Amino acid sequence: MGLSRSSFRLIVLFGVLLTGCVTPQEERQMKEDIARLQAQIVAMQQDLTTTGSSLSTDSSRKTASINANIERLNVEIQRLKGEVDTLRVGVVTGRLPGTSADNPDSIASMLQTIAERLEVVEKNQESVMAAIKKAGKSKKRGASNSTKQRKPVKSLRGLQESFGKKQYLYVVEDAKPIIKRNSGNSKHEAQYMYAESLYKLGRLRPAALAFNDYLDLNPKSYLAHAKLRLGDCFRHLGDKATARLYYEELLAKHAKSEEARLAKERLEKL
Repeated sequence: MGLSRSSFRLIVLFGVLLTGCVTPQEERQMKEDIARLQAQIVAMQQDLTTTGSSLSTDSSRKTASINANIERLNVEIQRLKGEVDTLRVGVVTGRLPGTSADNPDSIASMLQTIAERLEVVEKNQESVMAAIKKAGKSKKRGASNSTKQRKPVKSLRGLQESFGKKQYLYVVEDAKPIIKRNSGNSKHEAQYMYAESLYKLGRLRPAALAFNDYLDLNPKSYLAHAKLRLGDCFRHLGDKATARLYYEELLAKHAKSEEARLAKERLEKL
């Protein structure tokens, strides 16, 4: 590696001591050797200084790079922590990040609306369930009482009362025996109430047959109404051609009736 400073000083001192007993040529050679050694030592010192400086620079660069990476990681960790905290708040409050509750189309707004509705439902749940339970009991009790108390009517008058009260189901249940027992106008009226009750209950096919049976009795009343109902039944059933026949017959034979006006309006829509 070279000579240390103390070794060099000893060599020089030894050389000085020897100058007293050497020839001039030997002295000159010794001085040249000493000078060469000194130059080598200086070169070695410079190399050590340069190497140390280079090592120091590389170390500083690596340290700076490591510090920069650590700083970036810290920033990223803080960002992730912020996003996690935001999401946690969103889960708790129902307001998702990046949305606005003021925007009616935002997810936050929809969640808030749903939460408010759920809160209202929860507050009223007990009263609603109590009302449903009470209504169910009342309906069951009423149905039980009506089943026990109601007796089928057997007269045209009783059928008329049920029809007047819009108790169409009772009319349908009680009408057939009354129709069978009666004749003339009483039979016609019972058949009409039976057919009209079927229509009111939405039983379109039976209603169409019942109105057809009514017309076959050659009644003097409700002719225009019966034909309007026949047209309506077939119209609702999707048979437009048959419906058109009854509407046109109604217009031809009962042109001045209210039923004719209705038939005309319905014909225009077929």
